Amino acid sequence: LRLVLLVSRESSSKLVLKYPDSVLKKKGSEAGFSLELSSHPGYAIVRMADKYTQMNINNASWEFVLLGIGLKDSSLVVSYDGRLIRNTSDGRIFYVSLGSINEGV
Repeated sequence: LRLVLLVSRESSSKLVLKYPDSVLKKKGSEAGFSLELSSHPGYAIVRMADKYTQMNINNASWEFVLLGIGLKDSSLVVSYDGRLIRNTSDGRIFYVSLGSINEGV
């Protein structure tokens, strides 16, 4: 397993979904689509752990799990409503770590 990090669009390390049209075709529906990768055949975006980690800072708390690259058989299945990407197995949303949209995060 390898962690998923933000990279520039021009990066040779960028991830490319195998079924990008599924995002648009299923927009607004509960139907899910796999995060299998065409850029890395046989691999997909997967959870790095089975359980979520609880985080508490001051008055804020949340749970998270890191995403990584793993075998396509373990691919996350998600839905997209035009605004949020959700894991179909538990309804949790995707969120960039600490809201930091910077390369390397």
